[in-house]
Amino acid sequence: MLTKTRFTSFYSFSTNYVLKRFLYLLIPLFLLSNVDVNAQCTGVITGQTGSMNVSLNALGTATVQVGTHVAGFGFPANSITGTIGISAPTCVTPTYQVYEKNGANLGPLVANGSAATIAFNCSDLGANTYYFLYDNNGSPLDDNKFEFTINIIDDLPPTVTCPANKVLTSPTCNLSVSGLGATITDNCSAPASITTTYTITGSTVASGSGNLTSRTFNTGLSTVTYTSIDAEGNQQSCSFTVKVNELVPVGPTGTCPPALAVGGIYSTSTDPNSCAKVINSGLAISYTDNCSPSLTYTLSITGATTFGTSGNSGNIINGVSFLRGTSNVSFTVSDNAGGISTCTFQVVVADNIPPTVTCPGNLVVNAKNFNTCNALVVNSGGSNFPAGDIGRDALAHNSFDNCIATNTLNNNSNTTWTLSGATTGSGTGNGSFAGSTWVGSTFNIGTTIVTY
Repeated sequence: MLTKTRFTSFYSFSTNYVLKRFLYLLIPLFLLSNVDVNAQCTGVITGQTGSMNVSLNALGTATVQVGTHVAGFGFPANSITGTIGISAPTCVTPTYQVYEKNGANLGPLVANGSAATIAFNCSDLGANTYYFLYDNNGSPLDDNKFEFTINIIDDLPPTVTCPANKVLTSPTCNLSVSGLGATITDNCSAPASITTTYTITGSTVASGSGNLTSRTFNTGLSTVTYTSIDAEGNQQSCSFTVKVNELVPVGPTGTCPPALAVGGIYSTSTDPNSCAKVINSGLAISYTDNCSPSLTYTLSITGATTFGTSGNSGNIINGVSFLRGTSNVSFTVSDNAGGISTCTFQVVVADNIPPTVTCPGNLVVNAKNFNTCNALVVNSGGSNFPAGDIGRDALAHNSFDNCIATNTLNNNSNTTWTLSGATTGSGTGNGSFAGSTWVGSTFNIGTTIVTY
C-alpha cells in the first residue's frame, strides 16, 4: 500500500510537472508563431486633400473606386470633380479599406480591397465622411487611419420637355386649347419636390404655378414658357408657341391720314435752312381690329426719302425727315391672326425758299482817263480805284441756299448779273472766279446799279 501510494504520488507529481513544463514551453511557441511585428500598419497616412465633390449622374447615382497609394482614389469620369491621393502603406501586402465614420470610431465597412467601389445615390446627398486605412492583420482598429469627406452633389437640372408648337383655327376671337402640359422629370427630386411655374406672353398674357392642361388663348401668337426648379435649386426651362388664326381673316380697319389732299398727296415746303421737311403731325394713321387689341404698323418709305420701321402705333411716321422731292409712303397694318390692311400715299416736299445773296459794298472809282471816261474791270485780285481799275474780287458776291451747296451756288454757271443806270448790260459769273464775264467790262461815268 505504501509503495503503491508512494508510486502513485510520484507518478502524479511527475506527470503534473512534465505537463506544466510542456505547457510553459508550448504557449510562447504558440504566441510567437502568430505574431508578425510588421502586420500592424503604424505609419501615419496622409492625403492630398481631405474632401472632394462627386456629382450624381442622370440616374441619380455615382461610383467611387478605391485606388492604390500611387494613384490615390480613382473615379469614373462621369462622377468626380477631384482626387484624393493617399501616402504609401508601411505594412506588407495591406488591404485597402474604407469605413464610414462613426464619431471617432469606425462605422460600417463600405470598401474592401483596391478594386472595391463605394456606390452613392440621391439618399447620400451632402457630406459623407469616411476613414481610409491599410490593414494587414485583420484588425483595423489598431491601424492608423485617414479621414476624408465625399460631398455628393446633385447639380443636374430637371428635364423639362414642352409640347410641340401648336397652330389652330378659331371662328371667334379666342379658342380653348388642350394638351399644354410639359413632361418634367429629375434624377433625384420627386415630382412633389419640383416647383414649376409658367408665363404666357404675346396675344395672350398670363402667369401662374403648376403644369397647365388647358386654357383659353386669344387669336394670334402666344408663347408659353415653363420653368422648373428641383429640391437642390437646379433650374430648367422650355418654351413653345400657340398660334390661333381666324377662320376667316379680317384685316384691321381705318383710313389714311385725313390731312392728305385729293389723290393721296401731302404737299409741303422745306423747313428754313434745310432741304427737308420734318413732319411731326398730320400723317399718323389709326386702325382698329375685331379681335386683336394691339396691331403692328410697318412703315416703308421709298423715292426721295428712304426709310423703314415698325411699331405698335401709326405715330411711327412722326419725326421722319422727308427730303425735297416725292416720297412714296406705305403703311402695312397687321393683327395677330393674319389679317392685313394697307395705306399708301405720297409726300411731296418743295423748295420754296429763295437763296440769300450778299453783295459787296458800294464802290467809288475814278475814270481811267479823259479819253475813255470809264473804269475797267481787270483780271486781278487787287483794285486801284484812283486809277480806274476794278479788280474782279471787288465785285464778288456771297450766296446761301437751303438746298444748293454754297460753292455750287456761287460759281459762274449759277450766277447772273445785270447793269442799269449809267451803264447797262448783263453777264454770268461771280467776280471771285477767273472765268467770270466781268473781266474786261467797263463802267461809264455816273452811277451804275449792279444786280445779282
